[in-house]
Amino acid sequence: MSITAPSKNSAGSIDFLFNQAEAGASQPLRRETQSDDSDLLDAYSRSVVSAVARVSPAVVNIDVKQRVSARRGDRELSGNGSGFVITPDGFILTNSHVVHNATAITVNLPDGREYPGK
Repeated sequence: MSITAPSKNSAGSIDFLFNQAEAGASQPLRRETQSDDSDLLDAYSRSVVSAVARVSPAVVNIDVKQRVSARRGDRELSGNGSGFVITPDGFILTNSHVVHNATAITVNLPDGREYPGK
């Protein structure tokens, strides 16, 4: 089965997916694929919701303080990022840029608990 690109006068329309819009299109897609797609989308959505429910307790917010030197003297900048707990003893995985040159790190858990990071 092949899908023919829409003609220039039907830009923005997706009717070409279901009708023979151009000569030479082998077969139009059947409308019953919409219900099949709907079933697949529902299954995909359930999988994503399930995965989020399982891993979201491991996602943490990371608050960072950083000292920078400027013409007017040293300043403290604040930033934040995210990470996730990957071991039972609390090892957290995050991107390097989140904690690079940090002078203080605070980890906030989804349940409101807060811990200093190392």
